[in-house]
Amino acid sequence: MSLPTVSDHALIRYLERVKGFDVEAVRRHIAEICKGVKIARCVRAEQADFIIADGVVVTVKPHGAINRRKVPRGRGDE
Repeated sequence: MSLPTVSDHALIRYLERVKGFDVEAVRRHIAEICKGVKIARCVRAEQADFIIADGVVVTVKPHGAINRRKVPRGRGDE
């Protein structure tokens, strides 16, 4: 029997409603970190990169994480 896929919505609601995690407090915290940024850019804080586009924080990744889409291919490094 295969496992079902868990949507992001279900995951967040589980953390919030079952585990008691204050998702809105985290949302406010991230907004404070990125306050005032409107154009597409990266804010580095708390060992993370917050990626902002059109005034919306669209993703967060660990600071220094490799963006595999920007790594040159075919250079014989393998």
